[in-house]
Amino acid sequence: MAQQLDTFLELDLMHSELDEMFLRHQEGLIAGRLSDALQRLDRFERLLLLHMRHEEQQLLPAFEAQRSQQDEPPGLPAEVYVLEHKKICERLSEIKQPLVELQEQGQPSPRDLIAMLDLECGFKQLLDHHNRREHNLLYPDSDKLISEDKRMAMLEQCRTEWAEARDH
Repeated sequence: MAQQLDTFLELDLMHSELDEMFLRHQEGLIAGRLSDALQRLDRFERLLLLHMRHEEQQLLPAFEAQRSQQDEPPGLPAEVYVLEHKKICERLSEIKQPLVELQEQGQPSPRDLIAMLDLECGFKQLLDHHNRREHNLLYPDSDKLISEDKRMAMLEQCRTEWAEARDH
């Protein structure tokens, strides 16, 4: 995530990195390298949770504080995004456990791999829907409502923590 936009749309760059990580996980899955696929899924999960923590502990409280002071609050309440994060985590758990079980069984059959990809399809759709909602509503609305100083401080902390976590 070398590019800096200095708007909350910069968080979309994290979404893009996460999408790439998930695709690499699926490449390992298709190749039948379940250990590799699981390791990549673990890395994806770790960084996804960090990204969600950034939003839930920094962005969403600041957004909601400003949003609630508006006569006609823009966008959606912060609670919607938190509930979506919870659903994403639940669905991720639902795809991770079968992968662990498949790895324990040994060499997967082609049908096992197809079943895993089918299971992951719903997760990817949910994640894409959520990311588009953040891109179209949360990030632009947050840029309008949150002061530049606060925004820059939040983004710098996100950048730093993301780089440290990604590189480990």
